[in-house]
Amino acid sequence: MTVDDNTVKLVRALVKLSSALYDADEIMTSERFKRDLKKDLPKWSAWIEEYIQKPVNSLANADDETLMDLIKMFDSYDKNIYIVDSYTTYINLFLAKVYSAYNDLIALESQYQGYTQDLIGKIHMIKNRGYLKSYTNYVDPDGNSFNSLVEYIDKAGNTIIVGTQ
Repeated sequence: MTVDDNTVKLVRALVKLSSALYDADEIMTSERFKRDLKKDLPKWSAWIEEYIQKPVNSLANADDETLMDLIKMFDSYDKNIYIVDSYTTYINLFLAKVYSAYNDLIALESQYQGYTQDLIGKIHMIKNRGYLKSYTNYVDPDGNSFNSLVEYIDKAGNTIIVGTQ
């Protein structure tokens, strides 16, 4: 596989989804984890983990240190971002990484559509759950919104992962 702009976008999306799985694990350990999210998130996470496992393992085999550094970078956002409480923070981080990965995936050209079509569908499914709207509609007292967080993650990915901006 040649490394071009599309390859970079795919790698960014996979790294963000890998990191989002970390946030999903944190969400699932909370006593507040219940109802619809308790039905959806474990199945969704297991499917995503299985779906991205092969390419992520290939990336790890190619350069495991860099891959882990990138995943740790996205995993460390919980040290710098706090929204209402720990549970709400992790849900927002999870969703923001998923939305940001979605942004990368939909920007890919047709050569990857065979691989990404199901992935985009699963991401679209979790993005559109009505019970998550209260998290994605949140605006803090300083005017920072969920969309601000997605933009921050997009920008970090664009500038750090192969410097595409």
